[in-house]
Amino acid sequence: MKKLFAVLLFLPVVALSQKKRYTFPFEKKDQFISFQHGFPNTIKNSLESFFGFDQTNKKSIGPVSIAYEYHIKPEFSIGINLSYASYSADYKDVFGFSAAFTGKIRNTALMIHSIKYFQNESKYLIYAKGNVGLNLWSGEYRSANGDEYKNFNAPTPVAYNAMVGVKYGLTSSIYPYIEAGYGKYVVAAGISFKLK
Repeated sequence: MKKLFAVLLFLPVVALSQKKRYTFPFEKKDQFISFQHGFPNTIKNSLESFFGFDQTNKKSIGPVSIAYEYHIKPEFSIGINLSYASYSADYKDVFGFSAAFTGKIRNTALMIHSIKYFQNESKYLIYAKGNVGLNLWSGEYRSANGDEYKNFNAPTPVAYNAMVGVKYGLTSSIYPYIEAGYGKYVVAAGISFKLK
């Protein structure tokens, strides 16, 4: 009876000692490429508003982006991000006094980024990310016959994002993710692929 009691007492200790040790899924020098789409397209706010005109026939692309990520530590990476977005709308005079015209704006941004991952012993990886870089703008306001209606004034040349997100380890090489924050979008969804 004493031997049986000793065995039962010892079993939990053995089980705990054999528990699989958590290993962080990323290693130093790991490389990833990511594709994502942000919501909403905030560059529409950079088109000017004109008194007495409503925007109609709105068209939006992006922001869409591709990013490269290199781990200088298992929990910390740096990289580069290229994004694109465009927005256009027709301006219609609500009083009927002026002819309609079209406004268009396009943005390409090149940014460097850093990402800090937090260990939590699960397939869900929480992270914080910061981006900063350069905005390249183009746009115009044109009448129906193609004449310039007004000069286009480019917004800030400084591009930035500050985000928190979570990645899910679908496999050891594929990580879908979602993030939220402030900058070129409010929420974004994407997927990362580990480069061999």
